[in-house]
Amino acid sequence: MVDGAPVALEAVSQAWPSRGIEQAETEPGIRGPHHGFGEAILVNIAPLRKIIRHPSLRFERRDIGRLTNTVVFVAHVAGLAPQSLI
Repeated sequence: MVDGAPVALEAVSQAWPSRGIEQAETEPGIRGPHHGFGEAILVNIAPLRKIIRHPSLRFERRDIGRLTNTVVFVAHVAGLAPQSLI
């Protein structure tokens, strides 16, 4: 409610259900960190930034597929890979 306003507004926000980040267990024989990622792509960016601590780390959104328009993100360190590969 706002002081002096004759009406009140209600805003509803609904979140998509998602799984948390878990340890990957599909390939237990591999050495090194076992990071598992969920379906929510924006949730996965923060852990990647913790793993790759570089100020030039970039994430570029791309929509691929003529039928599905699947959203993907290309992660790269700016200036390291040639732009033609990104």
